Amino acid sequence: MPLTPTQVIYLFHSLINLSPDELADWLDTEDSWNTGQILPGETEATGHKAGREIEDMMRNGKGEFGEKEIALMRRTVSFIKRHGAQKERMQTKNIENSRWRHSLLNWGHGKIT
Repeated sequence: MPLTPTQVIYLFHSLINLSPDELADWLDTEDSWNTGQILPGETEATGHKAGREIEDMMRNGKGEFGEKEIALMRRTVSFIKRHGAQKERMQTKNIENSRWRHSLLNWGHGKIT
């Protein structure tokens, strides 16, 4: 059963743990730009683009979320949960500087759990 919009909003706000300024600073880094999959015809990775949209929503949102914002939140929650679950399979001892962590940061999730 899909999550309700209220559940999606709650989960989104519980998973995003970077401030808009922290996210903007991260998105300006070379590591951020070099992480993720760039789809044909695009100029930036999916996660980097989503991070910019998340930052914009956090800065400019008035607490009223339409279908577009709920869809972004739903994608964000799904990505962070799915990607976060892969931590156990990480082969690197340097998770802090891994592409795995950089992907999570692009989506606004900075805490390694």
